[in-house]
Amino acid sequence: MSSKNPMSSLKNLFPTKLSFVVFIAYMALFINQGLLVTASKNKDNKFNYNPITVVLLTEFLKLIFSSAAYLKNNSLLTMWNELTKNQKIFMKYFVPSFLYCLYNNLTFVNLSSYDPTTYFLLLQFRVVVTGVVFQILFSKRLSQIQWMSLILLTVGCIIKQISYSHTSSSTKEMQLGDYVNTSLILILVQVFSSCFAGVYNEYILKEKDNNVDIMLQNVFMYIDSIICNVFLLCLYVPNDGSRGGLIEAFSIESLSQVFYFKVVLIMINNAAIGIVTSFFLKNLNSILKTFASALELMFTGVLSWIIFDIPLDLSTIVAIGIVSLATWLYSKNPVQNPPQNSSALHTLNDKSKNNLQNNVYKIQFLPNSVNGFHGSFKPNGNNLNSVSSAFKHEKRAGSALQFGGADKCARCQKAVYAAEKVVAANKFYHKMCFSCSACKKMLNSMNCCDNSEGEVFCKSCYGKFYGPKGVGFGIGAGTLSTN
Repeated sequence: MSSKNPMSSLKNLFPTKLSFVVFIAYMALFINQGLLVTASKNKDNKFNYNPITVVLLTEFLKLIFSSAAYLKNNSLLTMWNELTKNQKIFMKYFVPSFLYCLYNNLTFVNLSSYDPTTYFLLLQFRVVVTGVVFQILFSKRLSQIQWMSLILLTVGCIIKQISYSHTSSSTKEMQLGDYVNTSLILILVQVFSSCFAGVYNEYILKEKDNNVDIMLQNVFMYIDSIICNVFLLCLYVPNDGSRGGLIEAFSIESLSQVFYFKVVLIMINNAAIGIVTSFFLKNLNSILKTFASALELMFTGVLSWIIFDIPLDLSTIVAIGIVSLATWLYSKNPVQNPPQNSSALHTLNDKSKNNLQNNVYKIQFLPNSVNGFHGSFKPNGNNLNSVSSAFKHEKRAGSALQFGGADKCARCQKAVYAAEKVVAANKFYHKMCFSCSACKKMLNSMNCCDNSEGEVFCKSCYGKFYGPKGVGFGIGAGTLSTN
């Protein structure tokens, strides 16, 4: 047995160079966010600025970036027309926008209670939650290896807490007992907000009827998020009993605290996170996003030691090893979730080559007409060798086509990923597109024929339109198997 290419696991995780860059950028920006927020606290672990105002201004910044990127290739009128035409998608984005609104604001609240490493540790409860939600929403069962990697990841993150718990219990036991319930609830709210927002956002981005430009979808979400943050800001009352509300948040005194150098860096960094996250979910998936977050914990521990003089202990080193093992296990069997242009994923197996040589025939159109369809057929003996060669080529190119989506569906002309590809007579189809051109019934391995114009039929309709000969020959596209 030949050994696998050592880079194959990495290619499974990151099918393109862009996806790898997005992964690294996503991880780096989130690490930077935790460190910046911690650095912006005062000596009393409080913020001199209004966090909700910072989140709101960040959403405005994201909106400007996304709008500029979209308007680079489109007009303002086009943006407005797309907004009015896709109101349903716009309204759907209120769900992840509200959840991200909670998550972003709770970041400041929870980082005022915990150091960055402990904060990221507690957020790892979202690992299992994300796995369950991902399985339910996308009707995709996670394998035993995937669940094992998720559990290992959770264990690795929990181990990091051991030394922190022992240190805290000897010096801060009563103080922790005073706020543990409230803090735990807020962490859980942030965990579930992150999970549901990420997976639901991915669901919207990959809906089969969603052809809206990704930057315009960002515009939709940030407009919704601004509305949610304005509503939250109207309800905000500071802990010190001072005046809150929208007007007070944008007073000269409040804004002077917001436009402090470290706070501006937080807004710019968080705006970049929003843009990168959308590309992350479009090119990768929420499970890999969760692993990026777990790796953030490890790097945050190292950087916190360098910047804030928080020492690296044995539990941190052990946790790094376990999380690395979990990541390696995941890379051996990653969740692959291509856009929902099809509901099932199929490819031809190697045995179908022989079946295809015996069964494929070609339709040649003639003037006769039945129900709008023309022609008769004859055995396509001349093309059997070329069909066989096509399957040999498909077998050789299988690994290269597995993730790129370089081929186009003969029916809808959209990209076909190899994992969701149906190959018939040297043409590629999505599973949902592999249906009879007449009755629209889904085709299967024993009930399929095609013509030179890219049309495919079931045997019943083919016999109806082209007479007894069609039924007698029993044209088929080969044996299909699920990959």
